[in-house]
Amino acid sequence: MQGRPYWRGLRRPGRPARARTRAGAVLESGDDREHEGPVVDKDAGSGLDRIGEVQESCRYRRRVADDVAGRDRKLLAFNQDYNAPKFKAGKPVEFVKHLAQIALGKNPNGPAVDMFCSEFVWSLQSLRDCDPAKTAGDFDGSGIPACVKQPMKPMLATGEYAFKRNNRSNAGLADGPLMVIDALKPPAEERKKLLASVFVQNPGRMTKLSAGHKSVAEQMQPKFEPLSRYYAGAGGGFFENAKARLISKAFIREIPENYSPTSYLINTLLPRDSTYRSMDYVATVVIE
Repeated sequence: MQGRPYWRGLRRPGRPARARTRAGAVLESGDDREHEGPVVDKDAGSGLDRIGEVQESCRYRRRVADDVAGRDRKLLAFNQDYNAPKFKAGKPVEFVKHLAQIALGKNPNGPAVDMFCSEFVWSLQSLRDCDPAKTAGDFDGSGIPACVKQPMKPMLATGEYAFKRNNRSNAGLADGPLMVIDALKPPAEERKKLLASVFVQNPGRMTKLSAGHKSVAEQMQPKFEPLSRYYAGAGGGFFENAKARLISKAFIREIPENYSPTSYLINTLLPRDSTYRSMDYVATVVIE
């Protein structure tokens, strides 16, 4: 992730220390100590020295945590509909400004903003270049402050990368398994088996999902059959590619651009020199 490799003041007094992976490798600590210095050795390689995009915004994160726990709880709510992002292509990111105003102790206009987890992270990352001590006044105007910048381009349902496989094409929200399987470079028959395994239902896993994630999974169920045909055709011959493109266009019309939790991981699967890649995979932390 872009930004200096530092985390500062990530704490919640009175809560046990923990680490949790959400979109963008959000690290939390309940320890009362202030954490300073690099998270990882810059010489460690693998791009780990770039971690910190969320941590760069921790000054806003800390203010949001304090304010939402107090008087401004009604200004920010949780959105369980992961298919309803606030981001709209070509529209100002007012929800990011709203979040910053809450953090700064201001009184945002309009109703409360509800965000799902990765949307909250994307909004915080959008504030990584905003210094509360220097840019607070910029959030008083009607426009979006210049310091607010998209940390990662929200993804369409399917991307051009499945067809072009170059550093100038972006992936899509549904492209993750396809990208992983293609990166393995399996023989043709083994590839078919792996692609088919993606769509095998596992009812047991559904019981472990949150209400919001379970709702999305149920909504997406009817789309698995055309998605399996898209997987089979993308990157194939001329006619296979043409059929896959038609399916891709149908998905794009139905599903809005989004920054779902998995989109962060999918972004890391793009080539390192991709113009769209802005994240690095760091680690997976499992909480039992």
